[in-house]
Amino acid sequence: FPVTIANPTYISSFYKDLEASLTSKSGEAESIDLQEYFKDLSEFWDGIVSIKFDIQSEVNNLIKNDYLIQECIQEVSREAVNNAVKHANSNQILITLKLVDLNTLQLVIRNNVNKDVSESSSSKSLGTNIYKELSKSWDLHVGNEETTLSVNFALN
Repeated sequence: FPVTIANPTYISSFYKDLEASLTSKSGEAESIDLQEYFKDLSEFWDGIVSIKFDIQSEVNNLIKNDYLIQECIQEVSREAVNNAVKHANSNQILITLKLVDLNTLQLVIRNNVNKDVSESSSSKSLGTNIYKELSKSWDLHVGNEETTLSVNFALN
C-alpha cells in the first residue's frame, strides 16, 4: 500500500477547530456551515480522492439551527466517503445536498468504481447501521462503474 501523508494545512486547521471547541464556555452547539464542512472533508482526502460537492443554496439557511441534522449529514457523508475509498478504490466523488420537499433533505453521494465491489458493498456493515440510524431512508445502488448512495433526512 502506498503511504499517504495528510495535508498539513488541514491538520493545522483541524487542531485549531478542536482547541476552539474544547475551550468554548457557552456549552451550546455551534452551527456548522456545510459548504465549509465539505471543503474541509475534501482537503482531508486531497491526494487520495477528488471530492466535489454541490449544496443547494437554501439548504444552509434552512438547517442553520438544526444541529442534529447537521451532525447526521456529517456522519453519513464521512462514512460514505470512507466506504467509497475503501470498498471501491474510488478516486472521484460527487456529493449533492438538496431539498426534496418541505420535509425532506436528500444527500446523494456518487463515486466511481475502480475494483469489483459486488459482494463487499452489499453486506451489512457499520456503515449501513449508521445510514439506518441517522436517516429517514436510504438506498445504495452498486454498479460496475459507479456507486450511488441516496440518503433522506426528515426536517422538523
